Amino acid sequence: MPAYDYRCQTCSSEFEVQMSIPHKESGQAVSCPTCESTATKHLYRPAAMVSQSRNPDPHCRHAMTGSCCAAASGCGCGPV
Repeated sequence: MPAYDYRCQTCSSEFEVQMSIPHKESGQAVSCPTCESTATKHLYRPAAMVSQSRNPDPHCRHAMTGSCCAAASGCGCGPV
């Protein structure tokens, strides 16, 4: 489920809310967990993307970090 960042316009608290896309698009008010105000604003931030290999070689230094070397090292790991 996607997570969205919000800032409360009453107390300036920043918080994250997990909700479905249809729920987000419904326009329903989001309450601040600190002061319970519904005067909140969605913060638009770039999404983080993580790629992990399907069958990582346990000896590949890239696979051990959860990243992918795109088989550049010949280890057999590749993009998802």
